[in-house]
Amino acid sequence: MNLAQAIEHATALALPGFFSDDATLTADRERNEEAISLLLAAWKDTPAGAEPVPFRAILDLADRNRETCDEFGAARLRDTRGTSLSRGLTESDLVRGVATLQRRNYEDVAREAKERGMTRSAVSMDRAALLKEPLIIAVGNAPTALIRLYDLIQE
Repeated sequence: MNLAQAIEHATALALPGFFSDDATLTADRERNEEAISLLLAAWKDTPAGAEPVPFRAILDLADRNRETCDEFGAARLRDTRGTSLSRGLTESDLVRGVATLQRRNYEDVAREAKERGMTRSAVSMDRAALLKEPLIIAVGNAPTALIRLYDLIQE
């Protein structure tokens, strides 16, 4: 799959739940995840304002992939690895993800955390809270991120 095909896949009309056999669901999930990976890489590597698709298209495709995974069922996905099936994010992965969404350098986040006396994941939650668009916050193995996120919600 190339970038043009990934964009076409992400923006195509989808009929979730239309097919429910393992082969079709597996192929659909794999296509979704390949397209998500390509689109995220292209989005990250493109200057702000020149992205190949709005980030909303990537989020919509991720939602569509979740629906496919829901149809597939947790028992059948248990041993499946893919870009959208993370079992947990390390603090480093969380910080890199938030830094990427903010188009910031990971090292800048680490430096800010050191200056503020906070963990990198807590600084990332502060930065995520500044974003003006709707967010989905994924917290894996970063309890300080979860604690900071709770504090921010309470504020």
